[in-house]
Amino acid sequence: TVTARDVAGVWVEPLAALALDPGRRAYLGFVVALMSASPELRALSTDAFRPHFPRLDAALARALPHLDAPVRRMRFGLAAEMSMRALASFDALDAPWRAEHRSVAPRVLVDEIIHACTGLLLGPHPAVPERTHP
Repeated sequence: TVTARDVAGVWVEPLAALALDPGRRAYLGFVVALMSASPELRALSTDAFRPHFPRLDAALARALPHLDAPVRRMRFGLAAEMSMRALASFDALDAPWRAEHRSVAPRVLVDEIIHACTGLLLGPHPAVPERTHP
């Protein structure tokens, strides 16, 4: 059985490997910068990941059968963007621990990103009324 956490992990783990590798970290930052650029440049960042979306969406459909496809895809888009932005600034993620003069292992931070993505995917799904067009 596929879970939302499984899908979050499949998405986050390869990106975390980039974020933790000093020689490849800049690529993730570049992709995130493209996400904030013009529509043409945003399309480049989307194109880099587009081949993976159908399989991830199919897995999420199995993990979250109660979610309408547009809601599921929107949530995944939010989780994907949040995780990429967090991983692109990985060095700042430990700020809450540093503020308490504590340290935290990189693995803990990656796991917290996976938990955050999972929570976003699993969030409650209240009934959304259909829009009526005038």
